[in-house]
Amino acid sequence: MVHCAIYARVSTEKQGDSVEHQVSLLTEFARGRGWEVREDSIYEDEGLSATSKALWERPSMYRLLKDAESGRFQVVLFKGISRLARDEEEAIGTANRLKSKGLRIISLEENYDSQTTPDMIFTLHASMAKYEAEKISVRVRLGNIEKAKRGRWTSGSCPIGYNIRDGRLELDPEYAPVVRRIFDMYLEGKGILTIMKTLNREGVRTPQGAKWGNNTISRMLRNQAYTGTLIYNKTGERVIRDYDDETGRAKKRRTAVPKKKEEWVVVEDAHEGIVSKEEFDKVQRIIRSRAVRRSPNKQYPLSGIAKCAKCGGSLVAHVKKNNYGKLYRYYRCFTFQSQGKAVCEGVSIAMHKLNGIVQYKLQQQLSAIRDDEDFWKHYKENDLLATTLDQQIKGIDSKIRSLQKDIADLFNQRSLFDEDTYQKILESKKAEITKLKDQKKELEETKAQAMAGDDKLKRIRDKMDEFFLIKDMEKNPEQVRDLFETFLDCVIVDRDSIEINYSVDFRPFFEINGKGLL
Repeated sequence: MVHCAIYARVSTEKQGDSVEHQVSLLTEFARGRGWEVREDSIYEDEGLSATSKALWERPSMYRLLKDAESGRFQVVLFKGISRLARDEEEAIGTANRLKSKGLRIISLEENYDSQTTPDMIFTLHASMAKYEAEKISVRVRLGNIEKAKRGRWTSGSCPIGYNIRDGRLELDPEYAPVVRRIFDMYLEGKGILTIMKTLNREGVRTPQGAKWGNNTISRMLRNQAYTGTLIYNKTGERVIRDYDDETGRAKKRRTAVPKKKEEWVVVEDAHEGIVSKEEFDKVQRIIRSRAVRRSPNKQYPLSGIAKCAKCGGSLVAHVKKNNYGKLYRYYRCFTFQSQGKAVCEGVSIAMHKLNGIVQYKLQQQLSAIRDDEDFWKHYKENDLLATTLDQQIKGIDSKIRSLQKDIADLFNQRSLFDEDTYQKILESKKAEITKLKDQKKELEETKAQAMAGDDKLKRIRDKMDEFFLIKDMEKNPEQVRDLFETFLDCVIVDRDSIEINYSVDFRPFFEINGKGLL
C-alpha cells in the first residue's frame, strides 16, 4: 500500500481556496489511485502567507519535512506549486529536499509528477508562481492607493480613538476623549512619562485592556491621522529572505523602505479630527525641542552607553542618600524605572563597579594594540576598501546603462515579438535593473561605513594617549565620558555578566596573534 501525505495552505490573501477544499480534492485524487491517506499525514497551514513566511516558520510544513525523514509516506500531494511556496528558490529547494528522501511529489494544478515530469517544468511553474505573487502584491497596493484617495483607511490597525466603519475612520465615543486629553496634557507641558503614570493611576486602560506605555503615547502624539488627514504610501515594504535552517528562527523579515514625498497619498479631512492641525504642529515642535535638549549627563561616564540586557533600554545614573548621609551612585534600567517590573525586570549596578570594570577591560584592549604595527597595518589595508567599492559601483552603473540600452533596442524591435514575449523580456530586464540598483545601494552604504570607520580609527589613535594619562576617573568624569564615547559602542549589563562592544573591531588582531578576545 502506498502511503500518501497531503500538504494544504491558504493565506489571508486568498480565502476562496480553503484548506478544507484542498484536502478534500487531494484525498479524492489519492483514493482514486488506491493510495492511503492517514489522518496524521495531512498537513495544514492556514492563514500563513508563503511570501512573507519562511519555510520553517510554517508549523505544518516544518512537521512535514521532519516526518519525511522517518519514511512515514512515499508520496506528497499538493494542489499547486504556489501552495508549496511563492518564492522560486524556496519552492525548488523544498521539492529537492523531499525528493532527496526518495519521495514522489505531485502537484495537481500543473499536472507535475516528479516520477515522470522533467525538473525544468517544475522550475518554470515555480517562476510563474513567484511572478503571480508579485502581480497580486502590485494589485493590492494599487487598490489600496485608490481606496486611500477616496479617504478610506488602508493602513492596518485602527488608531486609538477611532473605529472603522464602511472602510472609514469614525470617532470612538469612549476613547476619542482620552486621545484629546493626552494631547491637551502634552500641550500643557506634561511629559510622556507623566501622562502615562496619570492614566494608569486613574485606572484608564487602552482599548485592549492593557496599561498605557510611553511608546504607545509617543506614537499617538506623532500620528497625523488625529488631525483628520490620511497619509498612505509613505513607506513601502521589502521582504528580505535569508537561507532557511532548522532552528525555527525567522528567515524572512520585512523592512520599511521610505518613499519619495511625491509618491505619498495625502487626503485632507478624510475623517473627523480629534485635534486641530495647528495643535498637532505645536506638539511636533515640542517633541523636537525636547529631543534636542535631552542628552546624557556628562557627569556619569556610562549613562546611556550602558544598556539593559533584559530589554535593551538605557541604564541611567541615580544618586541616593542613606539615613547617615552617605551617597550611593548606581546605574539603573530606565525601562524598569519608568514602566515597572511588568515590562522589564531591570538591572542595577554600582556606578564605581561598572566604571572600573569597563576602564580595566578597555585598558587591556588598548594596551595590546597601542604599539602593535600589525594591528594598525591591518586597518591601513582596509583604507583600500573604499577604492575597491568605487570600482564595483562603477561596474554596476555600466551594467545598468547596458540594460537600459537593451530595453531601448527591444522597443525599436517590438514588431519582431508577440506581445506576451515582449512583456516578459521587458519585465526581466527591468527586474535586473532593480536588482542592480539594490546592490549599488548596499555597496554605497558599505563604502560610507568604511569611510566613517576610517575616521573613527584615526580619532581612537589620537585619543589613546589621553586615556592612559587618566589616574582618577571620579575627578575627571566629563573627560572620561568623552573617551568612553570614542572607544565604546555600548556596554550590555546583565545581573551576572557584562558584555562590552567596542567602536573598533579588535578581533582581527587577536585572531592573527592567536589570542583570546579580552
